[in-house]
Amino acid sequence: MRHILAIAALLTSLIVCNTKVQAISWKTYTDSRQINSLFEHGSEIWAGTSGGVLCFGIDGAGLTKYTNSEGLGDNEIDIGIAAGGYIWFGSATGKLSRFDPTDGAWKVFILLDRDGNGVVINDMATSGDFLWLATNIGISKFDMFRNGGEVKETYRRIGGFTVESSIVSVTIDDSTIIAASGEGIATADVNDQFLQNYERWNSATDDNSFGFPQGDITSTAVFNDSIIVGTLSGLYVLIETDTAFAWENIGLPDEEITQLYETAGSLFVTTQSAIFKYHGDSFSQYDLTGLPSVSITNSLYLNGSMIIGTKANGVFIETADWTNVFAPGPASNEIVDIDADSEGKILVVAKQPYVSSFDGVDWKHYELPWSEGSQRSLIVDMNDDVWIGTWANGALRLSGDILTKYYTANSSLHGSEEGTAYTVVMDLSIDESGIIWFACYSGYPMCPVSFYDPFLDKWDYYSDSEGFTDNFIFSIHVSEDVLWTGYENTGLFRTTLGSDPFDHSDVVSQQYTKENKNLPSDNVRVITSDLDGVVWIGTNAGMAYYDEGIDRFIRVELPTGAGPQVNAFEVDPRNNLWIGTSNSLVLLRADGSGFEVFNTSNSRIAGEEVTSLHFDNDGYLWIGTLSGISRLNYNIGVVTEAIENVVAYPNPFIIPDHEKVFFSYNGIANVSIFTLAGELVKETSTSKGWDGRNESGEIVAGGMYIFYIATADGDSHTGKIALIRE
Repeated sequence: MRHILAIAALLTSLIVCNTKVQAISWKTYTDSRQINSLFEHGSEIWAGTSGGVLCFGIDGAGLTKYTNSEGLGDNEIDIGIAAGGYIWFGSATGKLSRFDPTDGAWKVFILLDRDGNGVVINDMATSGDFLWLATNIGISKFDMFRNGGEVKETYRRIGGFTVESSIVSVTIDDSTIIAASGEGIATADVNDQFLQNYERWNSATDDNSFGFPQGDITSTAVFNDSIIVGTLSGLYVLIETDTAFAWENIGLPDEEITQLYETAGSLFVTTQSAIFKYHGDSFSQYDLTGLPSVSITNSLYLNGSMIIGTKANGVFIETADWTNVFAPGPASNEIVDIDADSEGKILVVAKQPYVSSFDGVDWKHYELPWSEGSQRSLIVDMNDDVWIGTWANGALRLSGDILTKYYTANSSLHGSEEGTAYTVVMDLSIDESGIIWFACYSGYPMCPVSFYDPFLDKWDYYSDSEGFTDNFIFSIHVSEDVLWTGYENTGLFRTTLGSDPFDHSDVVSQQYTKENKNLPSDNVRVITSDLDGVVWIGTNAGMAYYDEGIDRFIRVELPTGAGPQVNAFEVDPRNNLWIGTSNSLVLLRADGSGFEVFNTSNSRIAGEEVTSLHFDNDGYLWIGTLSGISRLNYNIGVVTEAIENVVAYPNPFIIPDHEKVFFSYNGIANVSIFTLAGELVKETSTSKGWDGRNESGEIVAGGMYIFYIATADGDSHTGKIALIRE
């Protein structure tokens, strides 16, 4: 009756509540300073990078960055070309992305091999209505316009090459197509309708050639009617005789050539350290005076000026001072860990020796002076000091701009058998009192755990005296005066700490393994506890939670295709468990309604392997991957603990623009959706949201709907949803 009366009261004053909270949305942050491709289109320069696509004016102005969150198919772009009025980009995952400059729309095509795996797109060329795609299984002829774009045919056997030989370069010269692989060069008539017949290709390989290059072939071009071949051992010209082919080294035998292109009557030859011009009978080196010391990946000579793509420093445009063009982002795409300080600033550590910070507008980077090994973990303590766990360099503490290194000599951290200075900190945790806990991998002789109280400036450690029998520790977590530590091959230790961890007298450890406590695996990679105090573990073979009543772990099977390796956990304010796996992000809803899986095939997450997770105070989930960072706005938004203040968002709920409507309650509650006539449409929850469908799975009609939210304690609230179908 209370339910019905609340709905009746609501009908007397229908008001649509518009909020600033958004529904599901993704934003990608990447390091795009490695330039893999440069080309011109109109008055713009386009660059395919390690972290998306850049577009800017010839003078470097007007920089725009595109990633997968804007519609690009992949963030790691290997090659690009302008053709057919579109801009095209290829990647190593088989995703061919098309950008329409007239409306800014992206479309993605996926090229698969016979096993259903994405092919590697190494190079592209164009003729007429077609793109010719050099891939790891041959050459695909792609019709840019038929049926909106489709592969017409794929040539898996080309001349004398082996079947599905990887083609690294493709060039079109008038009516001739030139394909290069590690096996040699093949040519054919680009208009030949029977190129599926490998005998229609003329190939020059080691079997029918003299002077075959010793270094791998990287690129091809046609210059003065001759086929010029760039290799890792210099520049060659391919000469065809009546009976065989001859390869003549025409210069630069000590240079690793990465790119060839003809312009302004010269053949430009790009290497990692210099750019040369080949004139047909001689070479000259392009003057790069003033260019910083960089590793060159490619170049573009345009309007009398050189544009340089680099391996780690973005683009340089030849001006009096060489204009540097790059898009801000994290210092690396191989993200290790993410956390935030008390002001909401995001802190990121990567495998490379950098800590990056992001305040929502600007990225800043702090280079770590010790580069041996790599970084393993990051955490922000209650003083907003940043702690970094490293391989070989112990624990680093960044307090403002002051960096302190802790290892065996100045802390309780224990080094490995290789030496006391060789200190490995695999994981970090902070307990409720602010004590920082360190997982010391191979801490010698048997000292896997150290801890530090920053308020008392006091260090201590645990060893075999506290019951530990293994020091190859992977993970560490403290929950309710219990220390949980995970190991490489021996499972888990549960250590009761008592009221004071510095008092060793009441510290007791117990070992949990796959055999005696039902762990999914004895390789425990991550540990956390949810809002109910339930402890969760992630292993290389799945996940489980601890049932204190039976003193045993209960395995939880991940959805098909997810994992099985679990790398990271995060619990949001509604007690949903977010799981980072080796190939996806997984959501386990607290209301028991099951899992939701996010990967690069069904979402705009930055990369497949999720390494770290952090939920911030603004309702965003930050996701670290090996391909950059994603920020996900799922269903939390700005939440409230007051049931009477709960609203639905987005409101109006527009289909198909919005995937779901959510409810701003900071907790778990049941939600019922009704029509204005009081007819039940759908039963759902705050964790799950509503996708606009009824109990039969059909999308409902546009109009006004009522939601009724009720907690387990009996508190309830009603509100309105305006649903629009476009």
